[in-house]
Amino acid sequence: MSAPEEARSGDETWMIIRCVYVGADEQRGQVLLDRLRRAAPPDEQTAEPIDWLRWQCSVDDLYPDGSRGFWRNVAFTRMDEGALDTILDIAGAIPGRGTGVDIHHLGGAFARVPEESTAFPNRTARFWMTLYGFWQEQGEDERLSAYAERSRRAMRQLGEHGEYVNFRAREYTRPIADFTRAIYGQEKYRQLQRVKQRYDPGNLFRENYNVVP
Repeated sequence: MSAPEEARSGDETWMIIRCVYVGADEQRGQVLLDRLRRAAPPDEQTAEPIDWLRWQCSVDDLYPDGSRGFWRNVAFTRMDEGALDTILDIAGAIPGRGTGVDIHHLGGAFARVPEESTAFPNRTARFWMTLYGFWQEQGEDERLSAYAERSRRAMRQLGEHGEYVNFRAREYTRPIADFTRAIYGQEKYRQLQRVKQRYDPGNLFRENYNVVP
């Protein structure tokens, strides 16, 4: 779900479904999309081949350099009435343009990778929820940060272990190594440390959710 400009006055909220088919047989992808179109007929749609760079840059204009913002995420599995109520409460309180709630439906090839094979913090969750907001005016910091904090507390009721660092803004509220350790869990953090000790023992790459060698 995403909020357009009109959502500031409560007049309108958009629901956007985005999906990707990766494969050489475009027709196969269209067949799968047709199933989705029948289940949820869209008011508007765009479906076409796109290269990775265009996909990654498709919303850059919405978030110009110098933007202020937040980004939170949580993994969960049960899409029950309680989860729906929590998601709709958060989405219903969206404070205006530039703020949105995304629900990523997982499974498939993603979930078939054994949990211990990668450092990703949670491959068994069925859904990943992200909440984000961007603005330019310093005077909006308090109001929008308060919304982010209220929503984060509500999201924790859904949550399982782990966070996805690409869906988490770099807001250092405690030592970053402690935060990274909590994201990945002790065992996976130790695995990442062994990689770090081999390839970056001097910790050159540290302006991130850092793993300390």
